[in-house]
Amino acid sequence: MALNVQISFNLKMVVAIMLGELISGLWYSGFQHWGRDLGDRYLITAIVCDVGLVIVLQNLRGRFISVNRWEEAVRFSVWMALAVAALEGPHVVYGISTFSYFILHVLHKFTMVCVMLLVMIYFKY
Repeated sequence: MALNVQISFNLKMVVAIMLGELISGLWYSGFQHWGRDLGDRYLITAIVCDVGLVIVLQNLRGRFISVNRWEEAVRFSVWMALAVAALEGPHVVYGISTFSYFILHVLHKFTMVCVMLLVMIYFKY
């Protein structure tokens, strides 16, 4: 079985990347005043990872699953966030304080995936 992955960009994907990065920047800004601190994130790495996430979501959506309405986007985002929680949880949760931080991290992943999918579904250009 060959894995045939096609990568192509369109305006929807670029908007999804920009909104995803805006959400991440606001989420991890620590509610600091603008220009003071942008959290523990590296912009170049974050953008590369956002591009990768959009490519993965586009290929999953186009080949394996049907996500064409907002309800399906929310449901798929929940499952993706649960997968992140199951994969990363054992490595980072060792107490109640790390658990609460981890829950916020998983909610961030849910929000990112959901917003990116909603842009890919509803953005018309």
